[in-house]
Amino acid sequence: MAWRSIFLGKETTPMIGVHVAHQVKDFDDWFQNFKTASVRNDLETEYGLKTPRVIQDVRNPGHCNVVVQAPDADTFNKFWDDPRITSALEKRSDEFITPPQIWGMFRSHNLESQNESHIGLVEHHLKDFDAWFEAFSIGTARKAVQPDYGMSVVRVLQNIETPGHCIAVWAVPDEDALGKFRADPRTVAQIEKISAHLEKSPELLGTWKVHQIQ
Repeated sequence: MAWRSIFLGKETTPMIGVHVAHQVKDFDDWFQNFKTASVRNDLETEYGLKTPRVIQDVRNPGHCNVVVQAPDADTFNKFWDDPRITSALEKRSDEFITPPQIWGMFRSHNLESQNESHIGLVEHHLKDFDAWFEAFSIGTARKAVQPDYGMSVVRVLQNIETPGHCIAVWAVPDEDALGKFRADPRTVAQIEKISAHLEKSPELLGTWKVHQIQ
């Protein structure tokens, strides 16, 4: 079992998660090549990285994020700048609409375990992450609503450079359920109650299909 630390009620994984955004011409072809790419697999082992999943935008199937677990930002940047990675991406450039870009680096605070076949990403900009997270993780109000829509919060991703910027990752049955949950008067009322913690209203970043790799 992987080591975990407990801090201010947060179950925090020791590795960071790096999301690398891709715009690809044909997701299925790209994904098959990605899974079997020997250069990537070898270099991940060399740098101590792991890619557990790829998430795919349900509305734009060519838009996906590769989720890479790394010991720290410096290690990932060395991997990303390795000439062997650069060369491999150049060789496969015809698969991309635009070159892959680092979307964000996050510390993962795990909450509720659930099957992650689909997830909804909700972005938050907070005045005080710890104060907000304490209330959010207890979640008495949201836990009373989310079973009605077959949902739960899997984790919160906290930006390692901007601690007040985070993304709540919701396990959802589909896009429609997430929309109904967010429009539920009980959800709206709860957001209003915690508005003192918010720099601005939470923003939905879409619903994503999860493709597990490891």
